Amino acid sequence: MPTVLCSSCGITVDDRIEHALEYAGENAPELREVLAHYGDSTEKLASAEFLIRNLPHWFSWKDNGELDSIETLLHKVAVIPDAWYFPDLSDRDWRSFSHLSLPKVRDAHAVTSDYLISNIDAAYRQREKRAWNRDLPDDDFNNFLLPYRIGDEKLSDWRKPYEDRYGALLDSLYPGDDDSLRAAEIVNSLLEKEGFKYNVCALWPHRRATDLLENTAGPCRDQCDRQIYALRGAGIPCAVDAFFVSPETGAFHEWVVVRDNRTGRFIPLGREMVSRRDSSFYDRSKRGKVYRYLADAVTEGREAMESCRDVKSVVYDYYLKDVTSEYFGKNTLEVEIENPDGKTAMLGVFTPSGWRVVDYAAESGRHSARFRDVEPGIIYMPLIGNGKGGTVPCGYPVEFRHDLSARQLKPGKDKTEMTLGRKMPFMPYLYDWFSRGVGGAFFELSMNRDFKGASVSGPLPDTLPSNLHVLHVPSQKTRYIRYSVPGTDEMVIGEIEVYSDSAATEKVPVRVTTVFDRYRHPERVTDGDLVSFFAAPLNCRSIILETERPEIVSAIGFVPRNDDNFVWPGHRYRLLYFDSPEKGWQTAGEKVADGREITMSAPEGALYWLRDLTKGREEEIFVWRDNRQTFVHDL
Repeated sequence: MPTVLCSSCGITVDDRIEHALEYAGENAPELREVLAHYGDSTEKLASAEFLIRNLPHWFSWKDNGELDSIETLLHKVAVIPDAWYFPDLSDRDWRSFSHLSLPKVRDAHAVTSDYLISNIDAAYRQREKRAWNRDLPDDDFNNFLLPYRIGDEKLSDWRKPYEDRYGALLDSLYPGDDDSLRAAEIVNSLLEKEGFKYNVCALWPHRRATDLLENTAGPCRDQCDRQIYALRGAGIPCAVDAFFVSPETGAFHEWVVVRDNRTGRFIPLGREMVSRRDSSFYDRSKRGKVYRYLADAVTEGREAMESCRDVKSVVYDYYLKDVTSEYFGKNTLEVEIENPDGKTAMLGVFTPSGWRVVDYAAESGRHSARFRDVEPGIIYMPLIGNGKGGTVPCGYPVEFRHDLSARQLKPGKDKTEMTLGRKMPFMPYLYDWFSRGVGGAFFELSMNRDFKGASVSGPLPDTLPSNLHVLHVPSQKTRYIRYSVPGTDEMVIGEIEVYSDSAATEKVPVRVTTVFDRYRHPERVTDGDLVSFFAAPLNCRSIILETERPEIVSAIGFVPRNDDNFVWPGHRYRLLYFDSPEKGWQTAGEKVADGREITMSAPEGALYWLRDLTKGREEEIFVWRDNRQTFVHDL
């Protein structure tokens, strides 16, 4: 009897193979040749069928050289020391280029029998060679070692070059060959030595595997892809996990996980994986829901997804598996809703552009919905479709606590007064930014470039309390200012502002005159943009700034690398609170800040949102608890 893929629709594996062959059209003989080739091997035939039944899902993009041109620019970034951005954008503004307008090339219409057979044989060679794969279940082999592609990249013959490099080195460095995590640690160390430069100056699809082998620059997705190719080329089953909407920032993130042959668990790729095989994965980043990319369509939760077909959602994808329980354990979140039409409820997390769907209800009624396996310590919103491709709240926001209890956030009749200092949480990376290369730094002021007899400011503290630290100096006529950093930490500067008055209100025009190569961008020190930053070479311990003409200088403002999410004097702020599913967000008040904090009132017990109407995009919801802002990050 054929295996049923989806009980609700009766589609079988055999049906999917026949559909793939029919969909392939003129290319069907190539696929039938693969099936015939493995007719005498039940195991390999099953893997061939696995790949073929999924062929209609996979594709790449047909371009006229645009994607290869981006590859050329990325290669320059990869090979030029200290270059992190495109050194030349004169040929085309790649940041506005979208590959989504290009025609698709479907694998079912283009893949050859030789290509599929070569990939299947290479994957089985690693399955049979590696001791950690001896008891590898067929389903895990097919999803995590067999796949010939990752996403929408152009196809290439990648297995042999990756096997020749990483598999061969693994053979010499790990002859024991019985622990997949230890093997992954070794491959990861080889990748770390080669390095990878983060760069996301344009929107592009997944990149060709053979390009990634030598071209080590791109966004985190490209780095993950390269890790996957290296691991699978060395015979190590692995996958990519992701959260699509961060409950803290609204951002997307993905990372590589490796199948542990001793426990069957998937462990995030990194150092000391063996010692972490039985530990929690928690790293303090909020994820909400975690999904794993698969090479085969998932059947679980398909009915709920199907019922929300009209809602645009990044998690509406049959090739994603919900693996949240692997990170946070199994649990259930039950929420009260008002859903008179009995639609399938969804779960959303906040972004400044609206609530974003991250899950579908396992059980959904008119007055309650139940969701399985969601991260505690998050504020969620129950949603239903609005009939126009979007969603609307169908209940109050819910704080899902660490004790697995749920608390609705409903506004009360009384108001509470709040003193607010930020519109985003103080994330852990800010502690590093506010201290790296800062402690003990000082300024020298002089009329002469040799700084003989210069006036010296007091030192900066080891960690700055905010994103602007003002140093007062004796008022004096100045032409040159030197900023120096002791120690060996990298000098990183967000902004330096020079003032003629001790109140630090009258700015003096100034520019960096120390010469650096064109990839360093020292102009960011004085560009007026608090978010842009300048990072000096490690051997650089000071920079010199010059005024246009001799000026009286009474104070200097130093801005570390930062996120510019503090309350800022002169900016207009609006405080909102979530009133009800019918009314949504309501304004509690607006005010122009006259300092680094702002005091405003709103109904108690609600969910709040502070908006900077003057500038900036990053904002996060919070509750008022223990007389302070408590963001999702802090729950």
